[in-house]
Amino acid sequence: MRKSLFFSLLLAMVFGISTSYAQRDVQNAQSKSDSWLEERSDAWGVSKAQIQERLEQEEQTATKPQEEEHNRNGSSEGRNAEYFEDFSGDFPPEGWVIGGSGDAPVQEFSSEAGGESPEVEFYWLDVDDGDYIESEAGTLPELDVLEFKSHIDSYSGNFTCKVMVNGDDVTPWSNPVMGDMPAETYQIDISGYSNPTVHFEFNGTAWNINDWQIDDVAVMESAPVFAMTPESYDFPEVGMLDGDIMSPAENGEFTITNEGLED
Repeated sequence: MRKSLFFSLLLAMVFGISTSYAQRDVQNAQSKSDSWLEERSDAWGVSKAQIQERLEQEEQTATKPQEEEHNRNGSSEGRNAEYFEDFSGDFPPEGWVIGGSGDAPVQEFSSEAGGESPEVEFYWLDVDDGDYIESEAGTLPELDVLEFKSHIDSYSGNFTCKVMVNGDDVTPWSNPVMGDMPAETYQIDISGYSNPTVHFEFNGTAWNINDWQIDDVAVMESAPVFAMTPESYDFPEVGMLDGDIMSPAENGEFTITNEGLED
């Protein structure tokens, strides 16, 4: 959720509530907010009263102390990957572009996706159908695995959060999204792509989503897979002699095989 300052300003525009702005400024904002509410009401197919109620609810949420500590769901590779972007610098980062008709995505100072603040966020008051962020050609190396963190907070469901590589839909969850999707680290096989690009896009009515966060995009080699034969072995019991551990008289033999890269 956005910070309370944002909602204080917006509520001042919508309801004429303000403790720090001149009444004339509030009245000017009021006239703009009416047109904003009208536009959004028509676009989302909901009443202005519903929008006002939701804004009030979010203001109350934003002013409550944040007691929940978000679990980290870090990768075993993570920052040691060949390519790693945590969206903590300039936004969009070098080699990335954002597009669409809305004002999303943005760099939000939160950690909902399970990484570290900041992260990428598509937010319902900012996002429009088709808004996206994507890497430019040449940004990602030609390796085996694309990894990223994601968190989706649904309001009423029935929207799409799409992940694409070189134009192919590789989304690791089912679309349309019908409910919340907790913070998770996803890995996608991109070994078959030359000069890969990754594209994250929102489709649908902004009213139906609360927010979608993305963080820690990484590209790495697949981990090798080893097999051991036999998988287990029953050694004879180990005895004790004068306080020293006695090794079993029988040795076990094992064969470890490199079966290639992880799928």
